[in-house]
Amino acid sequence: MARLILEDVTLKRDQTLITVQVRFKGGATKVLSLPIPPTVGELRKTKAEIVAEIDRLLERCTDSEVAAELNKKGWRSSTNQPFSRWIIYQLRTGHKLASRTERLRARGFLNAREVAPLVGTKPLLVDYWRQQGLLEGIRLNDKNEYLYQPPDANAIQQIKQRTRSENTNHS
Repeated sequence: MARLILEDVTLKRDQTLITVQVRFKGGATKVLSLPIPPTVGELRKTKAEIVAEIDRLLERCTDSEVAAELNKKGWRSSTNQPFSRWIIYQLRTGHKLASRTERLRARGFLNAREVAPLVGTKPLLVDYWRQQGLLEGIRLNDKNEYLYQPPDANAIQQIKQRTRSENTNHS
C-alpha cells in the first residue's frame, strides 16, 4: 500500500534531531522532525538531587543506613527499585563519592591497630574500651567495624590504669 502513495522517504539524523522527508506520488512533500530519544543510560541516570543526598548522608551514615534513609523518604532508584546497600555502593563508586571510611580517615579517625599502641592495649581490646565509654568510635558498616577518634590524655591514662589494676588483680 505504501508503495502506491509514496515516491521517496529520506531519513536524516544529526546530534539532536531526526528528520523525515516524505515525497508522495502526486508531488506533495511532508517534513517531520523529532528529537533524538534519550539513550538507555540517560533514561537510567540517577537524578543529581539523589546523588547529592547520598553524598550528604555519607557524612553520618553507612551505605545501608543511606539506603534506609532514602527509602524512608519514598525515593526510588533510576530503575524504580527501593535502594539497597549494593545500589548505594554502586552509585557511590560510580559518582566517585568518598566512602564513609575515607571521610572519617580524612577527619583523623584511626583503626583499632593504630589506637591500640596509643592506649597500651591489644587491637582486639580497643572495641572493649569503646564499649566501656573510654574511646569514641564510629560504626563504619554492617560488619560492626569502627574507626576511633584519637584518644585524649585522660582516656589514655584511665585505660592504662584499668589495664594495670586488672593485671594486678589476676596475679
